[in-house]
Amino acid sequence: HAGPHPQASTPARPQAGRERPSLPVPRTHAPRAAGQLAALLAFAEAYVNWNAADVSAQMARLARASVGQARSEMALAAAETRGDTTLSEGGIANRGTVEAVAPLRGRVDRYVVVTRESTIATNTGAYQGLAPAWHLTIATVTVVGSGGERRWVVSSWQPES
Repeated sequence: HAGPHPQASTPARPQAGRERPSLPVPRTHAPRAAGQLAALLAFAEAYVNWNAADVSAQMARLARASVGQARSEMALAAAETRGDTTLSEGGIANRGTVEAVAPLRGRVDRYVVVTRESTIATNTGAYQGLAPAWHLTIATVTVVGSGGERRWVVSSWQPES
């Protein structure tokens, strides 16, 4: 577990000219990164953990807790799942963990979020035997508020897989 303050790695030495040295991992700027990371982790954990009974409310909570594109995306998901009888009749639920969050190279506000998720159903065999799947999302965080009320929120959430 790297925590909010990962250390820079030492570049690898090439072996007889066959390998190139790896690039050092950039150091994280603690206060900024800790707030960004906390916002991303909270959002991602809520996004991947839901059941048929609470998915619409969960997406609506994420919409209220985010801004910009992420807010629009979550509001749409809340509306779409509200009347989805397939979810409720199937007893469908999703469980996941955030496996990694890493800054997108060259950007201080964009991150790659990797989750591992399992979908199950209590009233249908449609998801029986389905292996957990890895998912990658590109996310952006933005600071909102002023003075002592400043906080980081998710402003863009783009699932890629």
